[in-house]
Amino acid sequence: MTTYAKIKKMCRKVTALQVTLVYLITSTLWIYGSNWLMDSCCLPNLPCLQGIRDGVFILISSAILYLVASRFLITFLYSEKQLHQSENRFRALYENMTQGVIYIAADGHVISANPAAEEISGMPLEQLISMSIRSLKGKLVREDGSEFPWREFPGILALSRGNIVKNVIMGFYHPRRKKQCWIRVDAVPQFIPGNTRPDEVFISVEDITEFHLAQKKIEQLAYYDALTGLPNRRLFMDRLNQMVKRAERDNEHLALLFIDLDKFKSVNDNFGHAGGDEFLCEVASRLMNAVRKSDTVARLSGDEFVVLLSSVHNGSDGQLMAKKLFEQLDPPADIDGHDVSINASIGIACYPQDATSAESLLQCADTAMYRAKKQGKNNYCTFTPPPD
Repeated sequence: MTTYAKIKKMCRKVTALQVTLVYLITSTLWIYGSNWLMDSCCLPNLPCLQGIRDGVFILISSAILYLVASRFLITFLYSEKQLHQSENRFRALYENMTQGVIYIAADGHVISANPAAEEISGMPLEQLISMSIRSLKGKLVREDGSEFPWREFPGILALSRGNIVKNVIMGFYHPRRKKQCWIRVDAVPQFIPGNTRPDEVFISVEDITEFHLAQKKIEQLAYYDALTGLPNRRLFMDRLNQMVKRAERDNEHLALLFIDLDKFKSVNDNFGHAGGDEFLCEVASRLMNAVRKSDTVARLSGDEFVVLLSSVHNGSDGQLMAKKLFEQLDPPADIDGHDVSINASIGIACYPQDATSAESLLQCADTAMYRAKKQGKNNYCTFTPPPD
């Protein structure tokens, strides 16, 4: 039964009760009052007086009932009209709004949903209304690609805590569009007066797929190298600062390798910019294959790359990584059908032995790299403080 129907039924009950009460009070007062009047005035109990009294009672009570019923009937009809208009306005808004609206009962089952919710979810309205939100477990993801924790689902939080939950972003596979889509979800608990726990939850769902993709594209352009897809200098420095702070807090060690490609200019001269770009992409791919998932590879500029190693045990870990990088870079790259050697000079600096800040650590690794170039290129050197 809809809310409008419930209110309409309640109004009818209230009106009938009021008319009944008025009738009972009027009849009681008239009967007892007329009896008292006849007794106190010592009027003879004649049948004609009894008939007159009953006739007058019928006329007066009928008039009173007519006035009362008319008043409440007019009030009821006006209220019913207002409720009907409000219901039509709400239904029009509910069915035509672009945001998805879902009502969830206290047991977690969907009891109502609008057409926009069907379009956004990709599920038929009949299936959507009959489902339990618990069936979504394992089907939602965070922005980082990890599974969305079930206990943090907005509808669950609103039901369990009775608090409003806003601006939760989730991804899911859209069965109609055959791709991953993104939504922003708000959940508002609904209480019946007197209850301390929510009886229903109002969930608003907004499709932000296009906005999310545009935002990711902007972030890609702002923080990643357009050619290799590696983090650029801006993102790398941000990560380096964070890693230094964490290492300082947890008493850990870091190793930074600064890589500069030797004779890269000759690659550009011989194969053009397209060949040079292909060469750089090949180098980036090999560097990525040499490191752990917890490490960072970035491209700072033209032929300069860096590798940041997290949680190393001592300075020798940086040297072991340098040797591993040379092994990865040793096979020639195939550029336009020609074998091109990949030579690089690598400088190594460690935190906190060589530097205690992100900027100084990068400068130390850069200094060590230039020292490696002076020693014959295609070589690595660790940072050595200048003599006093």
